[in-house]
Amino acid sequence: MPESRAQGLLGRFRRKGKEQLEETPQEWLNVDEDFSAREVGRKRGGWESFRDEQYDDQYDDAPEQEEGHAGSRWNGGAFSRLKLGHVSTLSTNEEPQDELPVEEPAPEPVEEDAIAEEIEQIYHFRNPLFNTEVWFVAIGSDTELHDGARAFVEAHRDELRGCMIIEVESLGLGELATASEEGRYRKLKASSRVKRYMRQATAATGIAPGTVSLAGYDSITTVVQKSGLQAMHLLGVEDGRPALKGSADDVVENIDEMLLDENVNFLLELAKRG
Repeated sequence: MPESRAQGLLGRFRRKGKEQLEETPQEWLNVDEDFSAREVGRKRGGWESFRDEQYDDQYDDAPEQEEGHAGSRWNGGAFSRLKLGHVSTLSTNEEPQDELPVEEPAPEPVEEDAIAEEIEQIYHFRNPLFNTEVWFVAIGSDTELHDGARAFVEAHRDELRGCMIIEVESLGLGELATASEEGRYRKLKASSRVKRYMRQATAATGIAPGTVSLAGYDSITTVVQKSGLQAMHLLGVEDGRPALKGSADDVVENIDEMLLDENVNFLLELAKRG
């Protein structure tokens, strides 16, 4: 059989099968071939003909509200959230009718209040026995070169003229002492002015610090003295060196509070005279 004839026969079979599978709109709507939707619609009337009377009663008997929406019949379509009562149209300037109570915040911990009060006392420290200006300075970069002390002196050299600098270490442990000499290469000693202040503080407190040699050791005191300023080194000593300095036991739990208070009183007497 020629190829063209074979294709023609196969095409007719495919068309017949396709026609048998296709379904007309009248068939799946289950209406007659002469059905006219427009004619039926005119006879049916408006949308009201589709409504159930029992649902109409629910909307007719709805209570009246201030918005004026109640009692109106819903004929389908979207329903606003305002009409459902899920949102409010009050602007931010209008006062709300009902406000939820706001709980008071929890009080701050007493410990924080105590710390804040102590800091406030430090900032407003006043003592009639003090007629000199006292600086409390924590020096950073406290290594062998003492770069922090050098930077402090360079930044405030004009303001430090005539002052006395007291380096304090380990006042909460060991035996209170002053360095009689210190310095790695050039040994420096306390001035006569410093020694006089020490005698006066001892007379006022009854505390007589010992002396310790820190030869071969450069401290902040030696850096300051080399800059032409007067300074002294007051420290707690154990085994000829600052107590627990640089050790694993150098922690706040090992501080002797009573000893610290005594040594601070001696330091205050020095400050009064400086």
